Amino acid sequence: MEWYSVLYPGTMRFHRSIAIGLSALLALGFSSAVAHASPSAPTTPGKPDVIVAQAAPGKKLHFPNMERLNDGSLVAVAREGVGHTGQDGRLLMLTSKDGGRTWSSPEAVHDSPYDDRDPMITQLRSGRLLLNWFQIDYSVSPAEPMGEFVQRSDDGGTTWSDPVAVETSLSGESDIVDTYELGWAASHGQIKELPSGELIIPLYGTVPDDRWQRATVVRSLDGGESWHADTESLIGSAQGTHYQEPVLTVLPDGTVHALLRIGTAASTMGAVHSQESGHATAVAPGRPRPRSTS
Repeated sequence: MEWYSVLYPGTMRFHRSIAIGLSALLALGFSSAVAHASPSAPTTPGKPDVIVAQAAPGKKLHFPNMERLNDGSLVAVAREGVGHTGQDGRLLMLTSKDGGRTWSSPEAVHDSPYDDRDPMITQLRSGRLLLNWFQIDYSVSPAEPMGEFVQRSDDGGTTWSDPVAVETSLSGESDIVDTYELGWAASHGQIKELPSGELIIPLYGTVPDDRWQRATVVRSLDGGESWHADTESLIGSAQGTHYQEPVLTVLPDGTVHALLRIGTAASTMGAVHSQESGHATAVAPGRPRPRSTS
């Protein structure tokens, strides 16, 4: 198996803090999840068709993510907090049974003493829900990333397992500080299920002796109950370049596509894909390489 990459011109914009609206979720690529709902056109240009949720007074909603479930209902998650970062960050979840026309009141699905952020929710073919996010402790200086976590629900989100940490090579002690002490991991993408039933979670971060951020995937062989570093594969890593916030798509033939931010400041958009879902190292962004026939 080989990885291939393409570098696209232009820059990627950071997520803005928003009150989640259906139009915003559509803009994130979830149009297929609500296409059957056929909502009427908005009466005011630029105004969302439906306000999915409003943050509590004085707070904002960030990083919305939505999944269409096997029964046709929709589930959405987001981070609520006073600002883009902060110790008060918590994760909310809400659902829709009518194609996104109406939504339940948001409820906290995870609220630790730290900044819980960038939630992503996925349903497996078995019906199990997986929620992944990462945490940062802003009570210390420099702020300390606490790692990436996953929790499971087998009853549609009514109850959840205790969080389990995702083991990764993007960890360890370091005396070098570059925003954070080196040796940290984060994520901004959903867990994906491969045709084999194995799961992959995209990560990005640093190893203790290298300030340049790299992107990886870690696998689970037991439905998300454990994630071990010895299953980790590298998406991209290069001196002088950050590989950040990878998101994954799995095609029916098992090809895995990754879209990620690549750069040193204002990031360009890059794409990487694997011919099959195995363990390999990605090539640096550039012109596409011919597919391997092996």
